[in-house]
Amino acid sequence: MTIAGFEVVNQASDGATGLELALRNAAGLLVHDLTAPHGSELDFLRRIDSEALPVRVLLLAPSLETVDVLNAMQRGAHGILPKESATVQVLTEALRAIAAGYYWLGAQHAHTIVEALQALEGAAHDNHRFGLTARELEVIPLMVQGCSNREIAKELAISVETVKHHCSHIYDKLGASNRLEMALFAIHHRLLDGSPALPPKKGSEPSSTACPVARPS
Repeated sequence: MTIAGFEVVNQASDGATGLELALRNAAGLLVHDLTAPHGSELDFLRRIDSEALPVRVLLLAPSLETVDVLNAMQRGAHGILPKESATVQVLTEALRAIAAGYYWLGAQHAHTIVEALQALEGAAHDNHRFGLTARELEVIPLMVQGCSNREIAKELAISVETVKHHCSHIYDKLGASNRLEMALFAIHHRLLDGSPALPPKKGSEPSSTACPVARPS
């Protein structure tokens, strides 16, 4: 099977199995879906790095949390792409860039891992307010507007479980026990500045897929 100029030679349920299949089939690219079962397990990346294996990995993520991206890139991932923006065109561009030796970050590629990590660290510094991540700063205005977890999930194109995870972290970081306390804190500390007061848009939650192993066709 070919997809956007790449031949998919096999699929696996987890990254470690995907890596074994990639090596067996001489496939230089592995796409790992973080929303699939066992998708958060990234230990196989350390083997690629420590053994200098000829496989480059593109991660599909439900969102681009700076801390998580830094962790994945430092472990040895060669690119990370938000799953909701992984159209055939974007996926093709990311795979071609990675196959050519670049690192892919969001919608852009970097020449070196140092360049990619510096960009991420800069983003982390810019968004550092009470330890909140960029995604949490997007969730807060929607919570203040009274959106339900499901509405927030649709607006941000993430799962309801991910929203619950963000809300729990927001409460912990702001010392709030409920939405009212969180809203008052956010308003007092101007965390809503620049946030559009818009109703949630319709969207869809990411679905789970297998982990394809691919090579240029």
